[in-house]
Order: sequence, then structure tokens, then C-alpha cells
Amino acid sequence: MKLVRTIASFGVNFVANEKTLPDLDEAAAIVADLGGCELLLLPQMANRRCSQIDDDTLQGLRRWVAVYRGSLRLSINEGSAEGFPTCDPIAAERGLRAYAHVDAAGVLKPSSYHATGISIGADGVLSALDRLANNLTENDI
Repeated sequence: MKLVRTIASFGVNFVANEKTLPDLDEAAAIVADLGGCELLLLPQMANRRCSQIDDDTLQGLRRWVAVYRGSLRLSINEGSAEGFPTCDPIAAERGLRAYAHVDAAGVLKPSSYHATGISIGADGVLSALDRLANNLTENDI
């Protein structure tokens, strides 16, 4: 991680649920000590193996965010943002143009939860964003 931070800023995704919430202080401290700049909070979503984060744990996550005073930028996925302090990353834009996710393979997606996206090529991120927007229906965004 020390090498990574000499190349680029990095953040860490943290899936929050009833088992991981007690570890959030320590996780944030580790990320900060490693030179990270962001902690992306991902309240657990339901899938075949687990249920979504329960209301009590989500409330505990909200309380943690409210009192956090560390050096990391905190982010949260749009689908779980209700009740959390948020800002528009690109104030003049809405929908897909206000938020997108680039995965580790350089694939631009509408969110970190989408399985597919558009590879960012030599023509850059904005071109990939245009292609992604053209490939999605209103319901996908």
C-alpha cells in the first residue's frame, strides 16, 4: 500500500453490517495509517447468501458517520445515502453524469453494484461516460 500511495490516491470499500460495524473505527484508522484518502461505506445489500443491513445497524452507521472526525473522506453508495450527510459531487449534473464507478479493471459503471459497464479506452472517461449513457435505459440509471 505504501507503493500504491506513491502512484495514486486510494480508498477502501467497507461493507457495513452487524458483524463489521464494531470494527469501523479500527478499519478507518488502518486505512488512514496506510495513506488512504477515502472510506467508501457500503451498507450490506441483500443477495442469495445474506440479507441487507438491518435498521438498527444502519442507524448505528449513521451515528458513526455523524461523530467521525478522522482524516478520511467518507463516501456512501447512492442507494443507501438517505439519512446520511451527502453532497452532489458534480453540482450541475444529475443522474449518471453526477456519479459513476470505475472498477479496478478500468470499467466505467453506473454504480459499484452494476455487473457490466464500458471499458475506458484511449478516448478517455468522458467518452466512456457518453457510451455508457447511450447503452442504458432510464430504469438502469
